[in-house]
Amino acid sequence: MSPQVSTPQYDVIVVGSGFGGVAAARRLARSDKSVLVISAAAQYLFQPLLYQVATGVLDADTISPAASDVLSDRITVVEGRVTAVDPDAHCVTYRSEDGERQVGYSSLIAATGASQSYFGRDEYAHRTFALKTRDDAVRLREQLVRNFARPDDRAASNYVIVGAGATGVELAGEIAGLAKRHQRADVTITLVEGVDDVLPAYGGRLSRYARHSLEKAGVDGC
Repeated sequence: MSPQVSTPQYDVIVVGSGFGGVAAARRLARSDKSVLVISAAAQYLFQPLLYQVATGVLDADTISPAASDVLSDRITVVEGRVTAVDPDAHCVTYRSEDGERQVGYSSLIAATGASQSYFGRDEYAHRTFALKTRDDAVRLREQLVRNFARPDDRAASNYVIVGAGATGVELAGEIAGLAKRHQRADVTITLVEGVDDVLPAYGGRLSRYARHSLEKAGVDGC
């Protein structure tokens, strides 16, 4: 059976409801163009605060409201996964709970975000915790809860965080805070960064301040 064809056609289809997709849709809402946002989760995820979900500071819903709640009523939002794009026919195929559908467009914006990179060692995906999505943050939070509930388990006391960018630095600091609140002097936190500096994208005074703060909190590495 061929996919059902949705009508009407849209001037612009935006694939993705992250920072890029929502920013584009908000700007387009000021025009007279018809806009459709297609997103697999149909949520607006504020990724910079994922570390706070992972460490129990915030509830996951706080940083991932429905995309329709942060966009103008003029923007149509559907939850679905894009399975095909036909640039010649100006047509997108997506799959949702209602089945597979096709919808036409004049312009297409692909804002599907980024995935976790393991730098050619994809086998690490099954041995580590990523922190790119809401589900990632919830899984890590559940693991941290289990770990801090086992004070006599040495294997649950050692943390290695790869990447000393903003997320890695914030996560290391929050885990150090958890250890202090739980009076867990046995917890060790090691932050690993390939360029031998914290917050390498910023450098200078900010990097030095972050390094000093982490060392003061008991974080090793870098």
